[in-house]
Amino acid sequence: MGYHAEGHDPEVLAVHVGLEDDGVEDEDVEDSDNYEYVDSDTSEDEEVFPVIVDMVEEELAQERIEPFPGDRTIFSEKFGFVCSFDGGDILFNIVQDFVAKVERKRRVTAAAKRKRAKLIEKRNKKRATKEKKRGDRLASSRVMRDNLMHQMEAIVLQEAELGSALELLDYTRQKCDQQHDAIVQRLESCEEMLKALENGAAAEVPVESLLDEEEHRRWKQTKEMVTTILPEVLTRLEDNIELNNAKIRDVRDKMEELRSKRLALREEIAVKEEDIALMLNE
Repeated sequence: MGYHAEGHDPEVLAVHVGLEDDGVEDEDVEDSDNYEYVDSDTSEDEEVFPVIVDMVEEELAQERIEPFPGDRTIFSEKFGFVCSFDGGDILFNIVQDFVAKVERKRRVTAAAKRKRAKLIEKRNKKRATKEKKRGDRLASSRVMRDNLMHQMEAIVLQEAELGSALELLDYTRQKCDQQHDAIVQRLESCEEMLKALENGAAAEVPVESLLDEEEHRRWKQTKEMVTTILPEVLTRLEDNIELNNAKIRDVRDKMEELRSKRLALREEIAVKEEDIALMLNE
């Protein structure tokens, strides 16, 4: 633009000439689909606006006003133009063309700014929607992780209860084993004593006849204990031992099952924690 004197605003010149903005938008620029916009996290002034304006400036750079031949004289101090002219009509056309180009550039810039504002608004809406979806996924993952942790806590409590029950059953088993051993020893001792008494008596003389009344009573109690009482007690005790052992096996099976569930939950929690970390780093 070789006609603009330094220190004069083209928009001021446009006002004097009568080409100031009349409020009518440049529809060709406003509705153009030739502008591309790439969503980016960089500065809007560095990425958004130049993408639109550069195309306009490139088009304007291709349009150039050729100098008018003739002698150089001052046209008007009011407009600050220095040019060559042969007639007023031609000079007015040159000035009008120049001001029109400046006005078009101003309108293109304004339209580009409006276009940029719309694109930024669209990008912000898209980003807000993306953030909302990410927030929803993050909240959902955290809820699922918390539920898994609650399940794991419940399993740990069940394992603790079963562990206490197993200790009690193991203690009962040890006591039953001790009682069983004591009864067996007593039964063997009583059997040996009866066998010794029977062997010490003559074949033709009954054992009862060799004992006085007190000894006979004790011998009768011992014989009843050996033949009836101790075997019955021993049988019941063995049944209790077997039942206790069955309970121990059942508790251990349940503890193993809970352990497997706890390990599976731990893996699921680790996966959820990894998902949450990835979403936080997006």
